Amino acid sequence: MRLFFIAALVLTLALSSLPQTAPETPYTIREDVISIVVPVTVRRPDGTPVGGIRSQQFRLFDNRRLQDIKVDADYLPVSLVLVMQANSRAEGAVKRVKETPALIQNLIVGEQGEAAVLAFDHRMQLKCDFTSDYNKLKTGVEDIKVGSSSAALNDAVMTAINMLKRRDKNRRRVILLIAETRDGGSEMNTRNVVSAAEMNNIQVYGVNISQVLKQLTSTPQPPRPDPIPPEARGLYPGMVNTPTTVAQASGGMGQSVQFVPLLEELYRGVKGIFWRNPQEALVRATGGREYSFATLRGLEDALASLGEELHAQYILSYTPSPETREEGGYHSLQIVVDGYSPDWVKHRPGYYWGGMPEAPAR
Repeated sequence: MRLFFIAALVLTLALSSLPQTAPETPYTIREDVISIVVPVTVRRPDGTPVGGIRSQQFRLFDNRRLQDIKVDADYLPVSLVLVMQANSRAEGAVKRVKETPALIQNLIVGEQGEAAVLAFDHRMQLKCDFTSDYNKLKTGVEDIKVGSSSAALNDAVMTAINMLKRRDKNRRRVILLIAETRDGGSEMNTRNVVSAAEMNNIQVYGVNISQVLKQLTSTPQPPRPDPIPPEARGLYPGMVNTPTTVAQASGGMGQSVQFVPLLEELYRGVKGIFWRNPQEALVRATGGREYSFATLRGLEDALASLGEELHAQYILSYTPSPETREEGGYHSLQIVVDGYSPDWVKHRPGYYWGGMPEAPAR
């Protein structure tokens, strides 16, 4: 027995003298490297876009830190998801949208682009997957049928985000949301949807159908002059204040700094669950634009304006510097274009970097 214990002790000492190796881990720890894409529109006071700006004239600041950017002035092909509210309240709007697939194809998607059609009430109904075939797009739009009284807007936009994030990174990712501004019955909350759109470099353009619903369900009133002159209303930077633009556009702060504190509240959960206007939050946070219409002509004008903006944008992209990535929370963006007034420049106000606190229970 003594010999057995001595042998065991010698074996233990021999094994302990061997070189030690680290245990294998089932995963690799790596630092996430993100690429931020910032479409920029530069417009003169009369609303016309400015072309021919050189890449060296752009400077981008992320949390006040100058970043190393790439500027692409060429038009990039678009991957677009048309997200259409199709509940029982939206029947009139659906009828008008069915008359516009040619405009969507020609003015927004273009020859090299692709589009998908997603309709929603409480369900998500993919009417047409990504295609460049106009006939398939037209059939998808015409196949939209109204359903229940619910309108799960946040869930629909998140579905579109998940579709777009699988598309080629060299394509523009755009959501055209034609819906009321409010949400009804979504499982997703607004802040998570906004964050997903930002981090996947998706622009959301909103067409508010509330004016259509109001026109169809209310008693017509005699026309009255607007007591507020057009020039007294605040619109997007570079938009000319006329009765037409005032009637078509809603919102108006664009990438204004006044909206950044609201976004910070959104991410902290102060208003994340009960945000009254998720369409507005999505549009402003991603640097898109919001329209409203009451007639088919108004819808056509909105789509034409959207197509013009997409074709006039400069695309800035960059990977945040290491010291910038160390800062969690909301990152504000500022873009300076040498030789042009800041009022002429429109872009997304920023993005959220890092994990968000848990959302409060419903």
